[in-house]
Amino acid sequence: ESKNESAVPFGLISTQWGGTMVEMWQPNASLNGGACLNASGAKYAPSQNARWDIDSGALWNGMVRPLTSTTIKGALWYQGENNVFQCEPTVGAPTGGPAACGTVQDRTGYACMMANLVAEWRAAWSATAGTTAADFPFGIVTLAGGTSEGHGSNMGAFRWAQAGSQGYLPSAALPNTFSAVAYDAGDPCS
Repeated sequence: ESKNESAVPFGLISTQWGGTMVEMWQPNASLNGGACLNASGAKYAPSQNARWDIDSGALWNGMVRPLTSTTIKGALWYQGENNVFQCEPTVGAPTGGPAACGTVQDRTGYACMMANLVAEWRAAWSATAGTTAADFPFGIVTLAGGTSEGHGSNMGAFRWAQAGSQGYLPSAALPNTFSAVAYDAGDPCS
């Protein structure tokens, strides 16, 4: 410590589950309320909001909501491989185009789900006045090109969706956010 500084405790809370979808980390009330439509603009079908062994909202209920009484200073999000397959091809375009994974403006696809997740987490953590800031920093780690789960043609559109349909963070759709761009050389044994 120097004369004008004091020690500040720092800790990390890790809550993760591999192979999940963004829908599993959000409150069911938001999902069931139609906050977002799927990438084609239709209501999400139940099969689009769940995995064979995990229901939509389950990880929110079991792994996030119990922590919302803790004051936090920010969040870092890395997820998406299991949502890439939901991107919709654009008629006549083999790669689907920039809106293939939805847009914030149209309330569709992963782009909307990501903006909704940030808003829901911020609302839950800041529900008690004087604790967590209502606009706490939220970092989004973009998927690396080599982690497309076999949907490489959608990777550009997916990273666009991760950046609030603007291609950069923070954006109007995702204020006080930042992007950590991931790169991956791929698995040399695959």
